[in-house]
Amino acid sequence: MEISYKKIVDDYVKWVEKHQKPKFTNFFEPTYLELIEDELKKYDTVTYKENGGYEKAERKIIGIFPTDLDYNLNFPISAISVTPPGDQNLTHRDYLGAILGLGLARNKIGDILIVDSKAQIIVMDDIKDYIINNLARVGNISVIVNQLDINEIILPEEKCKEIFTTVSSLRLDSVASSAFNISRSKIAEIIKIGRVEVNWKTVDNVSYNLKEGDIISVRGRGRAKLYSIEGKTAKNRVKIHIKRFL
Repeated sequence: MEISYKKIVDDYVKWVEKHQKPKFTNFFEPTYLELIEDELKKYDTVTYKENGGYEKAERKIIGIFPTDLDYNLNFPISAISVTPPGDQNLTHRDYLGAILGLGLARNKIGDILIVDSKAQIIVMDDIKDYIINNLARVGNISVIVNQLDINEIILPEEKCKEIFTTVSSLRLDSVASSAFNISRSKIAEIIKIGRVEVNWKTVDNVSYNLKEGDIISVRGRGRAKLYSIEGKTAKNRVKIHIKRFL
């Protein structure tokens, strides 16, 4: 990754130790969150909490604070709603692109949840008003932007396709081929050029061995979860249950 997570943690911990008050990161994706938190566990002078605005958020910020002080942390995050007219089919990419087009950094933006064509977007407090005052269009569509009570976020209904199948092994190319209905040779090409992630981390090794619970993302094709591994067949193939998110 471009920025050393060890350097990030060291800088934040030194600041908290010096000022004896909480310090908050920007938003991180799950893989980076795990690295940051594993590093924070090495320090006995600070502790931490994470928050993404709602219970199952993917992108979160971390609040770091002195171990010997009891803080009721107020995380500096807000929510906004972005509403297009009528029943417009705007996507996550459309909304994200419009916000980044305002000159804002990706790490200031958390999850984007779309329900009934309206987006609910988690953002850092310090950019909330700027977005509300400056975001007028998403693509070529005019939108209405308002602040949203973060406790009133409506989670989208999770839609997925249940896939029960067998594979020769738990290699990434084998499981991804079944999950996305792509030939094994084709998915191998996609993996090798770095367009596949496992648990939000790029994996370009076709023989990478998956485990139960892993999330596979294929750029332009969506996500799937290796939901369960259910034993083997008489011919020694692995029985698996995949959930492909729609």
